[in-house]
Amino acid sequence: MKTGWYAFSLDMRTFLLPFMFITAAAMQGHFITAATWWEREVLFVSAICLVKPGVYTDIVGMAGMATIYAVQRRRDPHAPMI
Repeated sequence: MKTGWYAFSLDMRTFLLPFMFITAAAMQGHFITAATWWEREVLFVSAICLVKPGVYTDIVGMAGMATIYAVQRRRDPHAPMI
């Protein structure tokens, strides 16, 4: 039982790491370029949707990230690629 809980704790850290990147981008206000207030809100909602299990929430989360990526890439085409 102790081994199972240890494996679960390692798995949860690995699972949540990519979503924490999106949450950090929303909180710090920088994804590719400096984010506006509405971009930060979309990134934060996208991060929450990606953590919540479900196909539709995953689609909403990925669509939100892709939208912000496209908007910021259009704003500054010379910004470094992710």
